[in-house]
Amino acid sequence: MAFKLNILFTLIIYSFFLNLIYAVPAYPGKIIFKQTDGSTFIGKLKGDEWFNWIESENGHIVLRDRNTYEFQYAQINIINGSKRLEPSGIKFTSERRQEKTNELSSASQRIPIIKKSSLYEMWDEARNKIYREKTNN
Repeated sequence: MAFKLNILFTLIIYSFFLNLIYAVPAYPGKIIFKQTDGSTFIGKLKGDEWFNWIESENGHIVLRDRNTYEFQYAQINIINGSKRLEPSGIKFTSERRQEKTNELSSASQRIPIIKKSSLYEMWDEARNKIYREKTNN
């Protein structure tokens, strides 16, 4: 009888925590991303389904704009007291393409610099928010 209760208790605990482990890490390898103009760049996906970004070969943080579908440099904005990672409006151009065409525009002087520690703090905050929402329901 005690054995059956232990199994039942274990199954109940397991099913409770099963809801919390749905977050899947991003693919760890390099990926070729294609811009709307046909140009490409290599980057790595970072994060999980709750909070994610693309890191270019030289460490720039890139996001896809949901309206234009263009990959842009990311920036951190504070909205309602919470940090959010959003496209900056500056189209991402791969470093190799810049070197080939000598594209050093004024936009390249405005590229947002994002510390990785800030990204990981935001990622942790996003996971904690999801955890709180799932455990409160």
